[in-house]
Amino acid sequence: MIRATLFYFLLAATLRVRDVDRLLYSAAAANDRAKFEAVLENAISSVETMPLGEARNRLRRAIIVATDLDRVWRYDALYWDEESLPDYYDRLAGEYPDFERFIVQFRLVDQNRRVLYPKQETRQFLLEHLRPVNSRKRGT
Repeated sequence: MIRATLFYFLLAATLRVRDVDRLLYSAAAANDRAKFEAVLENAISSVETMPLGEARNRLRRAIIVATDLDRVWRYDALYWDEESLPDYYDRLAGEYPDFERFIVQFRLVDQNRRVLYPKQETRQFLLEHLRPVNSRKRGT
């Protein structure tokens, strides 16, 4: 495990900016946390040193989505709510205009009117937003 983490960290340190969103997406889609974390860490540490422009904006957007994805990925239950992930729903609804429309079909409301959101569907939603623009499904 340590060897794999070191490998991914070294890999991440040599990445070209244009590959970061693709690598974040592929690592998350493959459920490869070590690679995902290494690439995300490298992206976060390098984005502020980049010159202003389209490449920096694209990397910042990938970091935002990947950080949101990382938060739910780390959560260790099938469903989350405002108590377990405070302000997460508001964060997602504010950042992604299509989140509320998407998640309403999967949410559960218990007898105490507590709203529960499924981790897997939330993760899939964010994964689709992390998908590099040139490889997104039509209509997304």
